[in-house]
Amino acid sequence: WPKYLKIAAVTMAPAPTRLLVVATLAFTVLGHDTKSQLLARERRLFDWSSVGSSLTAAANWATTTTQQISGQVVGITEAATLFQSSDIYLTQGVTYGKIAWESILSLCNKMMEIFKNFEPLKPVFSDSNGLVTLLTNTGDMQLLVNSTRQILSTNTLLDDLATALNHVVEVFGQIQTALQSIISKLSGSSTSRRLEGYSDLLSGIDFDAILSTVKGFATKIKQQAEDLTDIDTIVGPLLAKMQGSGGRRLEDIMADKDKYARAISKIIPSWQAVESTSVAMCPTVESVADTLSNLQCRVAQFASEAALPSWVPSNVVNIVGNCKPSESSATSTGQCPKEALSAGIPNLLGEHSEQIGWIIAIAGGAGLLGGGGALALCKKSGEKGDESGSDSEETGLNSS
Repeated sequence: WPKYLKIAAVTMAPAPTRLLVVATLAFTVLGHDTKSQLLARERRLFDWSSVGSSLTAAANWATTTTQQISGQVVGITEAATLFQSSDIYLTQGVTYGKIAWESILSLCNKMMEIFKNFEPLKPVFSDSNGLVTLLTNTGDMQLLVNSTRQILSTNTLLDDLATALNHVVEVFGQIQTALQSIISKLSGSSTSRRLEGYSDLLSGIDFDAILSTVKGFATKIKQQAEDLTDIDTIVGPLLAKMQGSGGRRLEDIMADKDKYARAISKIIPSWQAVESTSVAMCPTVESVADTLSNLQCRVAQFASEAALPSWVPSNVVNIVGNCKPSESSATSTGQCPKEALSAGIPNLLGEHSEQIGWIIAIAGGAGLLGGGGALALCKKSGEKGDESGSDSEETGLNSS
C-alpha cells in the first residue's frame, strides 16, 4: 500500500483491514457502475414527448380568444361558445393535475419505502461511535448502500413531478387569462350587479395563489432533482475511472478527496429535503388537482346552460353550488404522510465526509478500488481478521 493509505489506516481504524472496509464500502455507497446505475433509476411514469404541441395550442387559444373579444361586449351566447371551446384545454390541465397527484403520491410512497429500509440504521446514525459500527458491519453498510441508491434514484420522480406542475401552471395561467377576459366583457353594457354575478363563476378559485404556490414547489423540487443528479454525476463514474488505475499524484488525490467529501456530505440532507418537500406538497397538489376539476365542471355547466332561453345570471350561484370541491381524499384516507420520517436522522456521513473522502481518494489512487477485486479482498481480509485478530489482519494485508 502507498504510504498515504497507511497514514489513513493509523488515523481512521485500529487495523488496516478496517480501513479497507471503510474505503471499499464507502466507495460502494457512492460509486456504482453503469449497469447498477441504470438498475437504480426509477422508470419514468409518464411520456412528455407530445406535451409541447398541447401547451402551444392552449397558449394560442388563450391569445386568440383575448384578442377576439378585445374592445367589444360579449353576448351570453358567444360567451357560452367561448367557454365551450376552453374545455379541451381544461381537460389537459386536469390531466396534468392528475399526473402531478400521481407523481407526488409515488414520491411520498418512495420516501416511506426508503425510510423503512433505512430504519434499522437509525441507532447507528445516532450513536457517537456510529461510523465505526457502520463501517465494520457489512450488513449495515449494504443497507446504507441500498438506501443511498434509492435516494439518488428519486431524481426521476422529482423530474416528473416538476414537469407536471410546470404544465399545470402554463395551462392554468392561459385559461385564467382567457376566462377572466370573457367574463369582464360579458356584461360590459349591463349593470355592475349582473357583472358581479358572472364573476362569481370563478369565486373561491384564487388563481394567483395557486400559480404562485405551484411555481414555488416546482422550482424547489427541480433544484432538489438537480442536487441528486449532481451527487450521482460525481460518484457514478468512480468505478470505471478507478479500473486499471496504478496510482496518481497527491494533487489529484486531494482534488478527488474534496469532490467525494462534498458528495457524501449532501446525501442525508438531500434525502431529508426531498421528503420534507413531498410532505408539504402532497395536500397542496391534491387541492390543485381538485380545483382544476372543479373549474372544468363550472365551465362545462355554464357552456351548456347559458345559451338556453331560461338562463338568468343568478343561475351562476347554482352552477358554483353544483360543482362543490370534493372532500380531500388524501386527508381522509391517509394517502399524504403527516411528517417527514427522515427529519431526525443525524448526518453521520456529513460529519465524517472529509475522512471518508480521503479514504476513497487514497484507495482509488492506490488502485484498490478497480473492478470488483476490492470487495473480494475486503471479504477475504475480514474472514482472516475474524479468525486471527487485528495483528494477523495486518500481517495478511501486508503479505498480499
